[in-house]
Amino acid sequence: MSKQVLNQFLKKQLFDLDGTDEKLKKLVATSDQLSDILTQTPYKALSYILAALDPQVSESQPIVIETLGVLEENWPTYFNAFHDQPTQIVRALLLQALANKLESQQVSIAFVSLARNILPSIETGKEREIWVDLVQDMELNLNQQAEKEWSTPKNIATKDFSYTPLKVNKLALKKGEIDHVSLQRGIAKATGPTDKDGDNTSGNEYWPASNELWANEFTPLLTAAIAQTIEDAVINIDFSKPLKHLSNAVGSHIDIVLDAVSSATIGLQRRTDLIWWKESLYSPSALCSYREMSSNIAAIVMAFDIFKQVPTCSPASVTAFLYETVSSLPVDESTRSLKLIDLIAEVKGTDCTNSFCKYLDDLFTESEGKGLLLPLLRYSSRSSTPNQEGFNNLKGLESHTEKTNSEWASWIFRELQATRAILQEADANG
Repeated sequence: MSKQVLNQFLKKQLFDLDGTDEKLKKLVATSDQLSDILTQTPYKALSYILAALDPQVSESQPIVIETLGVLEENWPTYFNAFHDQPTQIVRALLLQALANKLESQQVSIAFVSLARNILPSIETGKEREIWVDLVQDMELNLNQQAEKEWSTPKNIATKDFSYTPLKVNKLALKKGEIDHVSLQRGIAKATGPTDKDGDNTSGNEYWPASNELWANEFTPLLTAAIAQTIEDAVINIDFSKPLKHLSNAVGSHIDIVLDAVSSATIGLQRRTDLIWWKESLYSPSALCSYREMSSNIAAIVMAFDIFKQVPTCSPASVTAFLYETVSSLPVDESTRSLKLIDLIAEVKGTDCTNSFCKYLDDLFTESEGKGLLLPLLRYSSRSSTPNQEGFNNLKGLESHTEKTNSEWASWIFRELQATRAILQEADANG
């Protein structure tokens, strides 16, 4: 995909290189260098996407200035090739740099999420087909990955139980030796008061002539003598070690089987949890029913709750699920479509969004998140109203932008997914 985007911009005559391949090579080198920068600083992906999506991107934007600096390194005389400041070239370079990185699942998620939000709200003219094709290709690829993770197989395959017996030394059993002296002494003890030498046996008090009295003493004493002699002659073998080894092997195999079952059924569990959430209409972040909130606030809290419930790589149907769930709530006709500035005010005016807004405090600092709606909803800015500059920084939105509750919920959810994806990409790259 090294030249795909740039070539498409050229074919649609969105900029002109006078048919010079050498100039195209310089642009390719620049986009490759921008991709390297993106690898080193993944958080810049949001700025890349937002600038590339903005036909009116300002020449004073830091990402534009940085891109032109990289272009000048590869093409010192680039400014002589264009009559005006080449912001169109900048956007094409940024889009190509992103296209070079779309093998990264996280960058792809951020790209598709923000593009799906912004594209319907802007006029892209001839380049629209480039964006639509790229977004559709990436969304199809992401959906295939997500559906695979979310699917439940008909059969769960696990490895057969494998056990290698513990190697032990061969047991050399030898014939037991009977202690004749001890056995004879025991029998004498059972037979009568004295032995053949006239010594006291300290055993049976009676002689055989005493009949029953003698027999009652003789039997247990003789049994004890014989049993003790046999026990002393038997070799005791300790099987605790090999049995423990077998037990550990069985336990490990059971853990493997359970992990396989858990992995295979996690998709089913996710879908079940979503259905339970939809049917209960209970917010785990606000700790109350969505019906206790205004429909506008319920839509935003729903977006946050479902975001916390699903992984970053989720099927596109999750957004549709959110959209339909929000639509299922009754809406006052007077607030069926809400302006952005009114939405921000309402979000900041209720305790139901505390968890959501505080989450954004941890997610963004004052210098981050330009171009996104989310930073305007932070808890730390709850007492203030966004100024005109704040709204101007938004891509695809103006302060008077109107959307339905379902549309606002989808917008918020996609921005949350895009931001989390880039943070995960940054963590993965160390």
